[in-house]
Amino acid sequence: GTEAQALSHLAGSLWWAGNYPDAKETYFKALQIAEPLADTMLIGNIYNGIAMVNRNAGNYREAINYYSKAENLTNSIPDNQVLNALLVDKGKSYEQLGILDSAYTYVQEALAMNFRKFQGKNVYGGGLHSTMGIIYSKMGKEQLAVEFFRQSFQLNSEVNNIRLLARGYCEFAEH
Repeated sequence: GTEAQALSHLAGSLWWAGNYPDAKETYFKALQIAEPLADTMLIGNIYNGIAMVNRNAGNYREAINYYSKAENLTNSIPDNQVLNALLVDKGKSYEQLGILDSAYTYVQEALAMNFRKFQGKNVYGGGLHSTMGIIYSKMGKEQLAVEFFRQSFQLNSEVNNIRLLARGYCEFAEH
């Protein structure tokens, strides 16, 4: 399991650096090692990684396919980190495809899970709120969009998440 985890971390670093082909190849190597071990969370995490690379490369349908694999694997484990990550990003993939009802459903579930898991404490900032702002914006629900963007600014500032704050301001400007 350690080798698969190390490869998964390496793949994540390659993704972060923008090297999508090597990131994807490394995730698949990690998957080959992880699958015989039947480690649900590790495999789910690798599926999420493959999906994330696809989403960032603009392959939204392929991303949704891998998020669904992770979801099927982990949805019986309450409020787990793999499921939380995929709900957010699967919702974002649907949003980017313009399938707003599905986007809304997944992001709402992520918001609910975060609330249950952290009892309303601000742990990650307001990335989810910003994503919901985009969805409401695309739905033509102006007031709800603005409210969610404002919440995202406040939450990102509270945890000093400058990256998400900057992203949120860009997304609000697009709105």
